[in-house]
Amino acid sequence: MKRIYKSWVESLSQAGIHPISDDTVAKILAIVYVYGGSMEFIYNDKLMTDIVYAQKRARLNGTEVPNASIVNEVKRYIKDIEDFLKNAKSVKSDSPFAVEHPQWVKDFMEERYNIKKMWI
Repeated sequence: MKRIYKSWVESLSQAGIHPISDDTVAKILAIVYVYGGSMEFIYNDKLMTDIVYAQKRARLNGTEVPNASIVNEVKRYIKDIEDFLKNAKSVKSDSPFAVEHPQWVKDFMEERYNIKKMWI
């Protein structure tokens, strides 16, 4: 299944079809920017495939000029997450990194990648 999804994303993008919307690309990049060190990301093949696609779609590889509209959306989502985290309360857990996250982030990660807990 992992290879099928990756092949599907690559095939569509090579054909000039966007398998992931620009808004979803912006959300992925913002979440990776803020929560990038999470172990949950490294072992989630679908998320890793989407990250690679999102980087290409936003033109964040090499010397390309970044896609301004996507980058502006990424900045907006990053600000939203960071503003929320400034006032976030700790969640009952053994980990000192367990904090409350914006609802849209929790919903997005659970629905799209089946990630139910995230650590900073």
